[in-house]
Amino acid sequence: MTGIIFTVLLASKMAAFEYRESSPSSLFPYRVAVSDYTLPDSISNPSCLTKTRTAYLCFSACRPYELAGLYSGNLKAGLGSESAACRITWDRFGIDQYMENILEGDAALSPSKYISMSCGITYYNLCIRTPELKLNTSQADLKTSLLFSPIKWIDIGFIQDNAISLFIKKRRDLLYPSWSSGVAARPIRGLTLAWNINKNPFGYSNSLSMSVNILECMSLSAGYSPEINCYSGSVSFTYSHFSASYGIKYHPQLGVTHSVGFTLSAEKLLNESVSYMGDSRTSFHPSRKIDINNCSPEELRQIPVLESLHAERLIKYRKIFGPVSRISLNQIGMGEREINDLMEYCYGLVQVPLKEETGRLNPNIKRASEKKKALFILLVREGVSASAAIRLSEIFETYGAGSYRSAVDSLLDLEPEKRKRIRNLCPEEH
Repeated sequence: MTGIIFTVLLASKMAAFEYRESSPSSLFPYRVAVSDYTLPDSISNPSCLTKTRTAYLCFSACRPYELAGLYSGNLKAGLGSESAACRITWDRFGIDQYMENILEGDAALSPSKYISMSCGITYYNLCIRTPELKLNTSQADLKTSLLFSPIKWIDIGFIQDNAISLFIKKRRDLLYPSWSSGVAARPIRGLTLAWNINKNPFGYSNSLSMSVNILECMSLSAGYSPEINCYSGSVSFTYSHFSASYGIKYHPQLGVTHSVGFTLSAEKLLNESVSYMGDSRTSFHPSRKIDINNCSPEELRQIPVLESLHAERLIKYRKIFGPVSRISLNQIGMGEREINDLMEYCYGLVQVPLKEETGRLNPNIKRASEKKKALFILLVREGVSASAAIRLSEIFETYGAGSYRSAVDSLLDLEPEKRKRIRNLCPEEH
């Protein structure tokens, strides 16, 4: 019995030294299949890279269990979009006499909103320099991962490291075919609960974690792994394009690990804060911006800063007139501050030439739908109600400029000078 207990404790300690993640937001020293992806440096599963639609640079460092001379560091650089993403990672772990360097490249693809997949290559270098042994060896391998989201608030993930070692056993001494699978749930906005199970050279390990964005600028995370006997927690602060994280891990036998991490992003970093007012709307992660002109109506309705009335007007506007611009958002009743808040969640506003210096509809606009949209905006600018502007622009698109002017003349509630300006919005050639 004593031998069994000793073996379990030894395996626990050895598994605790699987340092592939030093980021405070990652909570555990090994890669996990699902996690909260509030910050780019917390993403372990490369298939989640499409959730962070920006360019970023992350750095993290720690001294595992405060052991003298032992340190771990991590550097990540990536670029994400709605359908594809890539990342390069460099991990370093060890002491002067024993050093592991791992360079990884990953590419992710998201063919639909329900599934993402990735593949990558790992280059591993081990350098040992002691009086008794000198060794410098390198080896490369492949890895794959998958993320499946059957519903918006559930993620199911899987990672397979060192896939070639699955078939060539002699490579396993250096590159063991580890894997991880897990499920994450977001029962309310801003809260993520995750469970992962990992298989490494020392056996299986479970990990439980919880992350909550208590404020738009502050996130808290906590985790526990019974097999490696590790408790962990982290706090992250974000400001504009920058974030800083601090983490702590505790092992009863090995001690405490302190870690720090920093992220610099090309886009403003946002936390989707937890709802305190009973708002149960589920939503995409805010750093995963959506295309305002191509996203679904459901995605628009889920944007926290977009009022329901404006969302419905925006949906109707796209259906009638097509792509929206910043001016379009003004026309549906949004102020500049509301538009600025909205653009933290969206991208893709179009810029359409609306008029010449004469204040008329630009004759260089060729497509009928664009003419209709441009005329609508000009009419609203002149003070015409939205319903009347829609009716007049549809008359212009269907019957031409002559019928448009006749319809304008029927608007008896307009002042003569104003009616003249509205009639002249369309040049004679139309």
